[in-house]
Amino acid sequence: MKIVKALIFIIVLQFAQSLHAQKESLYADGMTWITTNFSFDGGEPTEMNETIFYIVQGDSTIDGVKYKIINSYYHGKNDDSKYYWDTYLARYSNGKYLFYLPWDKEYMKGYFIGPDFVLFDENLTVGDTLFGNPYERIEVVGDTSFTESPTIKRKYWKILPYSSSSGLYTEILDCIWWVEGIGQLVEPVPTHINEYDCPCYNMLTCCINPKGDTIYKNDKYLYFGTLSTLSLTANEIDIIQSQGGCTIVAETVTGSWSAALYNSSGICVAQKTGEGSELFLPTTGKGTHILAVKVGGKVLKKKIALK
Repeated sequence: MKIVKALIFIIVLQFAQSLHAQKESLYADGMTWITTNFSFDGGEPTEMNETIFYIVQGDSTIDGVKYKIINSYYHGKNDDSKYYWDTYLARYSNGKYLFYLPWDKEYMKGYFIGPDFVLFDENLTVGDTLFGNPYERIEVVGDTSFTESPTIKRKYWKILPYSSSSGLYTEILDCIWWVEGIGQLVEPVPTHINEYDCPCYNMLTCCINPKGDTIYKNDKYLYFGTLSTLSLTANEIDIIQSQGGCTIVAETVTGSWSAALYNSSGICVAQKTGEGSELFLPTTGKGTHILAVKVGGKVLKKKIALK
């Protein structure tokens, strides 16, 4: 009996640990952050400016040290155009998230390891300071989860507020500095790179893991633009089967989009392009099929079973 209880305890412990450990790597190829710059007044957004996509795409080596490449892409405010903006080099080492910024060492008072700026150190505990600043101390280290991935517990670090803190943290982010598996809730790069001489901040509106799943979404800011379409994932596509076919539902889509259905042999058995949140695909096929949805220049695939 003691052996059985011990085995059950081990299984439960491993399961609990897995729920707390299933964090997406910040710097895995395909990891995507969508940020939007807003003007603020008293902690509330008043105007949407531009949107920047940050995507991890490949590797680079400098002096024998391997970095991940994070490319950024500008998305226009009044159109759907998107073009290359900038490139950043980042790496992870022993709980620390580092950016290659050797040119910043002379005037940044932050924490550096060689040429690398320490964006955050997940080894920090309550009472530790950020960048050696005695006023910026870690006040809370806790667990949180988001509706996009409710079974995954993510640690978060909250700083102690003080009078000279940026309004970005005291008025907007509730002093949350970092979230495990997601990073900053403002942008995935050091904030001093994109500092503005005004109450204008980049807010993280959506974070998508390499599998294409949305793991974080800030609905408060999404209503400002068409980001709901740009951040659509396979999990947000519903299929309603009926006599003679199936209806594909993508409620957050705006504008034109298309859906195609492929059977187990890879043959397209139904295809349609239209607007609105629903498209009907006529088919009498049964069994496993692949649904391919194209929206905003992105193709999402989902395996479905038709009865």
